[in-house]
Amino acid sequence: MNPPKAPSKVVFPEPEGPSNDIATTLISLSDSRIDWFELLPNFHLQDYGTTHSLVFSDYAVVLQEALLGQGIAIGWLNIASHWLETGSLVPATPTAIATERLCHLVHSRKKPLSEAAKQVRVWIIAETRNDVANVSKQYPELKLEPLLKSR
Repeated sequence: MNPPKAPSKVVFPEPEGPSNDIATTLISLSDSRIDWFELLPNFHLQDYGTTHSLVFSDYAVVLQEALLGQGIAIGWLNIASHWLETGSLVPATPTAIATERLCHLVHSRKKPLSEAAKQVRVWIIAETRNDVANVSKQYPELKLEPLLKSR
């Protein structure tokens, strides 16, 4: 039996053009498997006024720095949705992209999934879909509707 999959994907803001604002700090994760500058080729330090970067080994710290207004962070929707819904975080640009990153709920093949675990699985998937729907309503320019239809 394949493990059930939550319908979350990675969503990243992609800058559309240079900012005329004060210099921006890019906050990132040190051991990320994704090369952000390869994934987002339009984001160049010179072009966007990014003069500083903060790099952390813990994604919770990356989000905390963004919440404190210390710069722009790349955000995973399944992690940042609460703060997007409350307005504590806002999209840096009106563009989002999705990668093939998935969150898997796994269990032993040797033992059937308990009723309680099935209920937790249903709850996690429902909450994730609800978060995506709420963020989609609040920020329609991100065009997140396809995430609601997946899986």
